Amino acid sequence: QRERRKFDESEEAFLVTLSAQLAGIIAHAEATGDIAQFIADSTEPALERPDAIFRGVGGTPGIALGTAVLIHPPASLEAVTDKPAEDISTELQVLDRAIESVRSDIRRISEQLAGSLPPEELALFDVYLHMLDDNALAGDIRERVRKGSWAQGALRQVILEHVRRFEVMEDPYLRERGADVKDLGLRILGYLQDIRARKIYFPEDTILVGEEVTPNMLAEVPPGKLKGIVSVKGSVNSHLAILAQSLDIPAVMGAVDFPVANVDGLPLVVDGFYGEVICNPTPATVDHYQTLIAGEQALAEELEGLRDYKGVTLDGWRVGLWVNIGLTGVGRSLDRGAEGIGLFRTELPFMTKERFPSEEEQRALYRTHMVAFEPKPVTMRTLDIGGDKALSYFPIAEENPFLGWRGIRVTLDHPEIFMVQARAMLKANEGLKGDLRIMLPMITSISEVEEAMGLVERAYQEVLEEGVNVKAPQIGVMVEVPAAVYQ
Repeated sequence: QRERRKFDESEEAFLVTLSAQLAGIIAHAEATGDIAQFIADSTEPALERPDAIFRGVGGTPGIALGTAVLIHPPASLEAVTDKPAEDISTELQVLDRAIESVRSDIRRISEQLAGSLPPEELALFDVYLHMLDDNALAGDIRERVRKGSWAQGALRQVILEHVRRFEVMEDPYLRERGADVKDLGLRILGYLQDIRARKIYFPEDTILVGEEVTPNMLAEVPPGKLKGIVSVKGSVNSHLAILAQSLDIPAVMGAVDFPVANVDGLPLVVDGFYGEVICNPTPATVDHYQTLIAGEQALAEELEGLRDYKGVTLDGWRVGLWVNIGLTGVGRSLDRGAEGIGLFRTELPFMTKERFPSEEEQRALYRTHMVAFEPKPVTMRTLDIGGDKALSYFPIAEENPFLGWRGIRVTLDHPEIFMVQARAMLKANEGLKGDLRIMLPMITSISEVEEAMGLVERAYQEVLEEGVNVKAPQIGVMVEVPAAVYQ
């Protein structure tokens, strides 16, 4: 405050309450040693400390020890980090090859469209080529590299600076040219990352780390070498976390303080149980986690002997063990005694594509899982997108993305999406004894259930008319929205 004054009773009461809360937190921090650790952390650079701990959220339970391998997403300027060039001449050569590849692409596209576009439209491609000249974007990028930046970082800096200049222009036509600049940057970045992707070395104990690790990045690691995942962005419900769970790869998500740009090649411990990443672990720490890993393996072997036992409580109540599944993990689930699929996340196949999968593509995938579990029941959740489960080809702008327009409300507003999926589910169950159970997500009202049931019945009748012999599915809801409780 700027002026001296006397606090009133309500303000004093607030401060007393606040101080009491803080006193308890501080006392607890002193007792547990967190304050001493905080002081030590603030006086010594994080990555120079042994046993440097960074916290996120456990994406997949488990522990992994290995070597960090930093990977960048394809063609995402914002995700490229700044770092010094290891060899400036090599960076310049890589940059020149990428720019020349983009030039060749532009010339090829211009030649292909020469017979269908008027000259004034074709002139745009000449503008693109001029923007790649040494006295334009290319020259600015090379200058940043000569000053010590690696090629991708220099590209990001220059492109985003030019984009920002266009975005503040009043003329709408000129503002749109910022998109052209960014498109050129993404094209160059795509070639830069393709060039580098072939040179990434994956050790036998690879811990894949990145600003936002994606499922496509996992595919780049040779089979058997991926031991753990650390992603600065993402949550336990993200596609990556779900896929990591299916692959049984320990993962930590949302490690926002993790200095991802500087950990390449460092030894790491990934603790998916507690959502912790430890850089530069000491020998004692390594021994501790190796003991935990051995204990987990011993427990898994012990549980293997119980696989064929049925789940029955002491008072005789039978409890089924049904698996929660996504794209993979069918074989492992059956090997561990799964008695059915309790939740098939059908959004995952949608998230791995650049378009909506066709009815036949969905039917084939669903059929694979149903046949594998035959005659066990399979519960398939209809498309649940929104929140942190986004489709690049179907963006959702929503003020409340986690409870607003998502799940069943999206597909009821787009019945063509719902119908294709329902038909695919029904056809996938043809000739099988196992029950198909369709689950409706994010239900808030009875009217939504009735509308969805009507669409499923319509799909069922259409499939019968096409000569496909299928049973009527069971239909249920997932009670996960507060409003559903009051219906």
